[in-house]
Amino acid sequence: MHQNILVEFLNEFGVQLLSVQIEPDCIKVSASSMKQSASCPQCRTNSSKVHSYYDRTLADLSCGVRKVVLYLDVRRFFCINPECKRTTFSEPLPDLAIRYARRTNQLHQALQDIAFDSGGEGGSRLAQNLHYGEISPDTLLRIIRHTSQANDLTPRYLGVDDWAMKKGRKYGTILVDLERHAVVDLLPDRTSDVLETWLKAHPGVELITRDRSGSYSEGATRGAPNAIQIADRFHLLANLTETLKHILERNPGVLKMTQPSTASSALENAEKESIAEPVAVVQTISANLAHRQELYRQTQELHRQGISYRDMAKSLGMATNTAMKYANLPEPPAKQIRSSRKTLGFEQYIGKRWDEGTRGPNELFRELVNLGYKGSYKTIARYVSELRGPACNHQHSHEAPKAPPTKLPVSKVAFLLGKPAEKLDEEEKRIIQHVCRSSNQINTAYALAQSFQKMVRERMADEFENWLQQAETSIVPSMKSFSAGLKRDYQAVKMALSQPWSNGQVEGQVNRLKLIKRQMQGRAKLDLLRQRVVHKSMVRVPTTNGST
Repeated sequence: MHQNILVEFLNEFGVQLLSVQIEPDCIKVSASSMKQSASCPQCRTNSSKVHSYYDRTLADLSCGVRKVVLYLDVRRFFCINPECKRTTFSEPLPDLAIRYARRTNQLHQALQDIAFDSGGEGGSRLAQNLHYGEISPDTLLRIIRHTSQANDLTPRYLGVDDWAMKKGRKYGTILVDLERHAVVDLLPDRTSDVLETWLKAHPGVELITRDRSGSYSEGATRGAPNAIQIADRFHLLANLTETLKHILERNPGVLKMTQPSTASSALENAEKESIAEPVAVVQTISANLAHRQELYRQTQELHRQGISYRDMAKSLGMATNTAMKYANLPEPPAKQIRSSRKTLGFEQYIGKRWDEGTRGPNELFRELVNLGYKGSYKTIARYVSELRGPACNHQHSHEAPKAPPTKLPVSKVAFLLGKPAEKLDEEEKRIIQHVCRSSNQINTAYALAQSFQKMVRERMADEFENWLQQAETSIVPSMKSFSAGLKRDYQAVKMALSQPWSNGQVEGQVNRLKLIKRQMQGRAKLDLLRQRVVHKSMVRVPTTNGST
């Protein structure tokens, strides 16, 4: 039965079965052509005059764990056309294998799919596991390079973005057909000239989405002057966040705020029980701190005598800036105990247990966990180590320590300033209220940022002109610069607020490109990378809904 199936299968390719030999790791199939004549590949003259025979060996798809080898008896014919330059020619079998090939067409197609999906090294291992024979990585890369791409279509809606060949050093450009969700091409650079050249060679682009890059704007204007340009909305919001970061960096004082106590109710009960007895927190004075406090005392004394900062520095053997700092400090330098945000609210309990004699970090950590502490053991061990200090003489202060002010991260505050107000939680609202109360500039920038992000998210193009006027007349210099940049790219930004297209799917294709590039293990030259990225994108079914 199996032999009959094999006979029918070979007959479809014009080949008849002669014999089958099954070995432990291989199936050898002998066959010959069924055709009585063949056409000369040069003059197309049909001939049935046989010159000779020769054996042709073809590897085929495996059968289970056995590889399949096809041995063909191939005839060579005389060309009967006296005007033809060819004397003889071998009979072609295009449905089974191309000229000079050592593999059948179906095995070649399978290896091609493996090469494009898995690359050279991974594809070689996969081919061996499928029992296709010893296929080297270089063979698979040659298959990729020799595969032609049907890449002649010019997209109507084009997405443009850059990608890193070598991050920080060399960049290229990826072009995506937004209608078909397919990569069109990879360009070797991200300059305006490269994009202009490609667009002129592919006329017919009607719409181009891009980031805020000036080179892409210039290249698209010169290469496709009639195309509509759309700035990407994600990059507009990213530019807003960068502007807010710049504003916060110029106002660092607003980032300092005191965190509220986070201790649990059990800790509050422990504090109430010990309210009659003051809580003692250990402060260790090291030799270095004592030396700095003495310098502070001497600096203050010289400062009261009217001595200049330079003379103070010379007499005390310190830098002039240090003398200036000590002269203007309101109080002597104190020991700074590092505190994690997760220990805030638990310092009083640690100080109370310390004075009671419990000074082991293991025991303190277990007690704090029962009280709701969420930090690590390492944090408590470091805190206790600093309480213990290098010296044995401890000076006790009976004042309960206050939570030290926390400096908020610039990136986090900038993100919150641009986040929709209705999506903020209570802690985030408290941060926003603090920074807005601390600076009139930040309060104004926050109002402008909220209106801008709402305008972008809800695509309120009619509000754009009004927003630009508000930003230009504001008291925030960075917002003025931001609005000036938007005005230079006015048409692209205005289209972004009214059109559904964006660079969202282009970013996804860049992510896919990075995955393929890393998968190729250093063999990702531009020609190979272009073949793999563009492959299969060109055979996807076109879609009419390409917007994001």
